[in-house]
Amino acid sequence: MSKYDQFKTVMKDESLLVAALQDLGHAVEVFKDGTQLRGYWTDAQVSEPVHIVIRAATLAGSYTSDIGFTRLADGTYRTHVNDMDLRQYGSAWLGRVQQKYKERATIQMAQKKGYVFRGRQVITTERGEQVKLLFGTR
Repeated sequence: MSKYDQFKTVMKDESLLVAALQDLGHAVEVFKDGTQLRGYWTDAQVSEPVHIVIRAATLAGSYTSDIGFTRLADGTYRTHVNDMDLRQYGSAWLGRVQQKYKERATIQMAQKKGYVFRGRQVITTERGEQVKLLFGTR
């Protein structure tokens, strides 16, 4: 028996979230009015509609289920991941999604202020890998 676990996020911008998921190689479906998720087992259900879906057929893993994001009243998204998929698509994966989201949000904000995105560097430090975004002026 499996169930969907939920994770609250701080992500609010649909286009940035979709782009972040695509950056990680995921095919994404967007539903304005929401849709239902399909779990690997029929007992895995999500009681609320989801607005962004990554279909199980596009995910790596033998027992994967759809992954969904529900837009909440405050504008943030709640993530739904089947508990059988948490090893591969749990908090570490969600952290990578949020990292890509933040990178895209930073680039978007800098471009609005007139900066030009020049590239991305990954630097290894004592605390692990750090991402450095490079900007210039026109």
